[in-house]
Amino acid sequence: MFSFFRIMGGYCKVKINGAGKERFLNLCKNKKILIWNLRRIEEGYTFYVSYKAHKMLNDIGEKSNTHIEIEGKYGLPFFLYRHKKRKMFYGGMLLFVLAVYILSLFIWDIQIMGTENYTTDEIETYLAEKGIHTGILKKKIDCSLLEERIREDFTDTAWVSCDLEGTLLTVHVKESIDTKDMTRNEEETANDIIASRDGVIESIVTRSGTPLVKQGMEVKQGDTLISGIIYYYNDYDELLETNKISADGDVKARTSYTYKESFPLSYYEKEYTGQIAKEYTLMIHGNALPAVGKRNSYPVADTITEIYPLKIGKSFYLPLSLQIKKQMEYEPEPVSLSEQEAKEKAEEKKLYYLKELKSQGKEIRKEEFQIEIMEGECVIKGTVEVVESIGKIRNIP
Repeated sequence: MFSFFRIMGGYCKVKINGAGKERFLNLCKNKKILIWNLRRIEEGYTFYVSYKAHKMLNDIGEKSNTHIEIEGKYGLPFFLYRHKKRKMFYGGMLLFVLAVYILSLFIWDIQIMGTENYTTDEIETYLAEKGIHTGILKKKIDCSLLEERIREDFTDTAWVSCDLEGTLLTVHVKESIDTKDMTRNEEETANDIIASRDGVIESIVTRSGTPLVKQGMEVKQGDTLISGIIYYYNDYDELLETNKISADGDVKARTSYTYKESFPLSYYEKEYTGQIAKEYTLMIHGNALPAVGKRNSYPVADTITEIYPLKIGKSFYLPLSLQIKKQMEYEPEPVSLSEQEAKEKAEEKKLYYLKELKSQGKEIRKEEFQIEIMEGECVIKGTVEVVESIGKIRNIP
């Protein structure tokens, strides 16, 4: 296999014949001219030599009475010479490759996954305060150290995983405990299980740790339910030692949710005309170039903005994104609801809310709702009592 440097410098295939061909090869050896793939043929020899060295062969051929013939020229210099009319094209290709390499040294997209109690914006703001943002050199990011800092500063996180792939940094945060998915070992960080919200304990199952509550007890958000500290006593009930472990268990409690919503009896509905104006904007690391496309000239319209990050492959993000702004024309149509229609609509909203609670794994025990018509509005008020899992992890320092 030819080396990268031979290809970049260029090389030639040479054919020699004549009475002094063996002397020719000896002279090449004496002058330390590297030849490779030497083969004997009926008329003489063929071999390969570097482009720089092939210029010395004519003098050696004259001294040894050897005929020299260049059968082929290979490598980058000869390729560029044969395509010299396309220098701009190949120069552009070279610049493109160089640009891609330089861009690969930086982070151009950060994705936050798994957040529940914390918003993506909160995590991104935290990362920015730590100097982690798009445009930073990848070598400045220590994923292990970043994981440790997030666990220290967000104490109710079960675990954190930071991964660098291409120009993408992915931060995966696991906040609430999920005993169905968790596997534990001795090396895990010690933790308590605490209450995620106020409630009255319905049931508790402890697999590891020290239970601090029992059925019927009232707890507040943040109270410790199962401690990760184990206490060891002697026969005289004297404390001998303590040990920190990873608490594990299922804790369910009766909790309540308050619901309130209102809507007017008279309002306008949007009747879309089908007319859409689109503007396209190229964003370079957050900076917008002038937009192109059809501008909005509608009296009233809804605006939807979509941003598409540009990337090469799955995880090689570029500091470029395409912003598409859609403006959809509509005509406002007046709507007036009767009291009966308003109550039917309110009932639909109530049922949808209860369905959402059930989809989150909450068992509904009791519900009380009131639907009232007052001052041109329909008001829905209610409380829902549910049984749900309230345990979440808090690391023990």
